[in-house]
Amino acid sequence: PQLDGLHLGYTQTSFWDLETASQPFDDTSYRPEIFLLHADLRQRWLPQASRLDFQAGLQHQSNGQGGDANRSLNITYAQPTWTFGDPRHHALTVAPRVFAYLSRASENNDIENYRGYSELLLKLGRWDSVELATTLRKGTRAGKGSWQMDFSTPIGGLLFDNLDLFFHAQFFTGYSESLLRYDESDTRLRLGFSFYR
Repeated sequence: PQLDGLHLGYTQTSFWDLETASQPFDDTSYRPEIFLLHADLRQRWLPQASRLDFQAGLQHQSNGQGGDANRSLNITYAQPTWTFGDPRHHALTVAPRVFAYLSRASENNDIENYRGYSELLLKLGRWDSVELATTLRKGTRAGKGSWQMDFSTPIGGLLFDNLDLFFHAQFFTGYSESLLRYDESDTRLRLGFSFYR
C-alpha cells in the first residue's frame, strides 16, 4: 500500500534523417522518470467532469552526447487530467502540465525561453474511432513556443480483429522538439503508425 500509484517510466524519441546519404539518427532524447499516478479521483468542484486523474513526478532528459552537443535537464512536474464525456462514445480530455527545472546543462541553460514552464494537452475523440489531439507550449521569450497536432484513427481491424494499430498523422511547428536544437524553429509533417495513443 505504501507504493500504491508509484510508477517508473521511460520514453525515447529519435529523429531519423532520411534526407542525407547515410540516413543517420540525427538526435535522440532519453527520458526516464519516476512518478505517482492517482487514477479516477473523486472530485466535486467540477461536476461536469466524468473523471479526474492526477500525476506528479521527476524526469531526467538528455541526448546522451558530450561536449558542445551535450543537452540535459531534470524537471519536476504536476499534471491533472480531466475527462468530459464517455470515452466509449465521445470525450474531451484536458491535461495541463506545470513543471520546474531542477537542473540544466550549461549548453541548454536557457531552455525555458523556448519551452516555458507549462504545456496544455487537449484531446477529442473516442477510443475506437478518430482522435484529435493538440499540445501547446509557450516559452518565456516572446514569439517562442510550440504547437503540435495529432490525428489518429484505428486500422487494426483491417488486418486482425485484436490488433491495436492506428494510422497517425502529426504536425509540429515551433521550438524545443529536438533537445539538440531546442533553440531553432522547425516545422514538420509526419505520417506513420502507432500502437498506443
